[in-house]
Amino acid sequence: MIRRVLPLSAMRHDERGAALMEFALVAPVMIMMIMAGFDAGYSVYLHSVANGALEQRARAASLDGATESQFDTEIRDAMYEVLPAYADNEESVVVSKKNYTDYSRIDSAEDISVDNNENGVLDPGDCWIDEDGNGAYGMNEGADGLGGADDGVYYTVTLQFPRLFPLAPMMGLPEDQTVTVRTLVINQPYGSQQVRATECVPL
Repeated sequence: MIRRVLPLSAMRHDERGAALMEFALVAPVMIMMIMAGFDAGYSVYLHSVANGALEQRARAASLDGATESQFDTEIRDAMYEVLPAYADNEESVVVSKKNYTDYSRIDSAEDISVDNNENGVLDPGDCWIDEDGNGAYGMNEGADGLGGADDGVYYTVTLQFPRLFPLAPMMGLPEDQTVTVRTLVINQPYGSQQVRATECVPL
């Protein structure tokens, strides 16, 4: 079979195979954009579902009789249902619970209960309500756990797991996807609110 060789001038106008070359140039960018879209969409979906699950279980935990271990087990099980199967492990779900007698004092200075010279500063002989139970005066960081009756509980759940798609090396993203959800719930007044300890500065 004799093949006819096209002259250079004819080859210059030959567009056969051009679509394949164009696709080869566009495809990597298009595939990366599709994966990035799925990654962002999954993050939004996960945040919404995880937030709903946290709020539902936090409300249930605000009732008398809920224990911390029950809450932790339930919230982990709920998160495992929405996480990818490969992220079904304890390291993927981090749960934090901080309780306060007065939710309006979250991240505020602890209350000085005895101010002998009324200067608003904790001096020797003055006392404060140790809200977070750490024995040191400072910002009210909250006590660990579900608290008691009438306490405000600030729940934080952080989900961290490897991304669904291998985007990190190509787009400069962290290798792990992280989603954090929070909610604040006031426990039901099923009893008397626990009084926090009062600490004093030695004279």
